[in-house]
Amino acid sequence: MGHRPRRRRVPRGRLRPDRRRYGDVRDPRTPAARAVGWRADEDRPDTTEGLGNWHADDTVVRARADGLSAFGTRDGDERWTWTAPARHQICAMSVRTVGGVGLVGIGRHDKACAKVAAVRLDTGKEVWRRAIAADEYPFARTGRIALADTTAVVIEDTALRGLAAGGGTRRWVRKLADDCEALAVDTSAARALVVEECRPDILEDAATHRLIALDAATGKELWATKLPTETDADALSILSTEPAVIRLTESDVRGTDAVLAFDASGRAGAHIRLEGPDGRLPFADEPGSTTVRSARPLFTTPDTLVTALGVPGETSAQWVAAFRLDDGRRLWMRRVPQPVDSVAERPDGRVAVLSSVSYDDARIWLLDARTGRDTGTPLPVTGRRIPVGSDMELLPGRAGFVVANRESEYGKPPFFQIR
Repeated sequence: MGHRPRRRRVPRGRLRPDRRRYGDVRDPRTPAARAVGWRADEDRPDTTEGLGNWHADDTVVRARADGLSAFGTRDGDERWTWTAPARHQICAMSVRTVGGVGLVGIGRHDKACAKVAAVRLDTGKEVWRRAIAADEYPFARTGRIALADTTAVVIEDTALRGLAAGGGTRRWVRKLADDCEALAVDTSAARALVVEECRPDILEDAATHRLIALDAATGKELWATKLPTETDADALSILSTEPAVIRLTESDVRGTDAVLAFDASGRAGAHIRLEGPDGRLPFADEPGSTTVRSARPLFTTPDTLVTALGVPGETSAQWVAAFRLDDGRRLWMRRVPQPVDSVAERPDGRVAVLSSVSYDDARIWLLDARTGRDTGTPLPVTGRRIPVGSDMELLPGRAGFVVANRESEYGKPPFFQIR
């Protein structure tokens, strides 16, 4: 994994993107530098894969099949570990953490993800654990459990269930129709967003879908919107709850394959094709992925989707673009000279981009979120060996950056700091 494929030469007759039109972030001649600071201890065995990450205050947490490990963001020292019960593994993970608590799903090998546990992120102490009526899927997909400010929302086999975030006791149940199932759920502070699929004949791939917004505390329906589908979903993820943004790919090759956005009342907004005129949006959670909390090279603001982008003729995503969520119009598009590993929003609102080619060549780019223009000198990362991998997540803080590595091979630590 030391080197990535070089960008291939574009064949004659195929046009490169017009950089005068899109803009190009260029290498400076004498840039300042950021150095690799601490590195967390490497995972053992080195075939271990990270399933997801949390970043809360001064702690970063890594989920792997056998449990959770937490590290301090100031020094990288391991603070605690939480081990899944014997013969159980982590099979789901909430996107949000609330009040220093995160939610994980656990299940036995090749069995349903049938238990949910709340874990404190400062100590690793388990707050509560509860069995749920899990569905027939042996391994949960992303978006099966979620945590609002006062309620944990979980998908069961025939219902959605709301549990008290502080103790796991039942708060509400929303039954599903006999021919319907909930495919994904996510929450904001007070709202739950659910994608429902209904299939009158389980042997056929004909299906309809609805996006449903619920009051997370009570389960009351706020609105429901029919999605533009006719067949079952091959890939699905909720990218944001407020604003409501999802990714949906139908089994029909001529069906919906896009990022869809909706306003506060559920009316359809942007329809951004995953393979569109500007390029392809990269996603890590393709069918078959084992991640339970995806590290995607994109984020949303109240009115914008900012994402890495791959263009025809290039073998890796080397562009960053912003799209309006109300109508899908592209606002800007900027190229960086190296493959984009991760895109994240900094606390000051700027776009942080981590890009790398090899163990000795990585950079941090800081872009204006409104225009895509670079807001300072692009910063090379220095160090004897920069532990970059092919699947990383950039976690920006006020003082610097923490990078999460999904891979453990070849000496890659679960986290390292760029200061």
